[in-house]
Amino acid sequence: MPWQTQDYYLAQEGTLRPSAFRRLHFNERVSNDEEFIPQIWWGRLATNTLPNLDANTPIVIGADASVTGDCTALVAVSRHPNNPNHVAQRLCKVWSPTHNSPLDYSQTIEPTLRDWCRTYNVVQIAYDQYQLHDLMTRLRNDAVTWTRSFGQTSDRSIADKQLYDLIKDARISHTGDPVLTEHIQSCAAKVPKDDNSRLRLIKKAAKSKIDAAVALSMAASECLRLNL
Repeated sequence: MPWQTQDYYLAQEGTLRPSAFRRLHFNERVSNDEEFIPQIWWGRLATNTLPNLDANTPIVIGADASVTGDCTALVAVSRHPNNPNHVAQRLCKVWSPTHNSPLDYSQTIEPTLRDWCRTYNVVQIAYDQYQLHDLMTRLRNDAVTWTRSFGQTSDRSIADKQLYDLIKDARISHTGDPVLTEHIQSCAAKVPKDDNSRLRLIKKAAKSKIDAAVALSMAASECLRLNL
């Protein structure tokens, strides 16, 4: 057709995920599971030029937890100081349980969250309620900070797609934390067949750890939603 020009295909390739582009424009059979992002995209976003996080900068924490098997991760983000439409990852801490010693939240995630809330201007913790409902209710009742349960189905699929777009469009920066980078690199993406507006972060392999990436997704989503 006359409108099927090189510029048209370049524009389509820039807006569609690779699998959707191949399916729509090359009529290829594709899998619903694919690599989350090219790793060069993440590497280019590392920076050491952000000003130090102080007690006045509003931040949002994402919390993804497990007792055994997977990791427990906290990732904090703020709006980027030079561009309020961008996100800046500020803090990251991850715990890995062992088979003989399940994770004790009272000795790990809870004191860290209380310390971060004393030190920084934490406006909200976004969390997966499956493991964290009791802890987050206690933090909220103790007036430590506001906490919000983050849905792990529809909300997560929207947030994970938004994280993909932030990385693709270079609208997020990060500290280069090696554990967070490892978890991002361990992500694949499950993409609905006929919905390019959503995706879900999944593990590339059964032993992969992606909990920090999930925490970042939730934190970035809430940071952009809130009027910080």
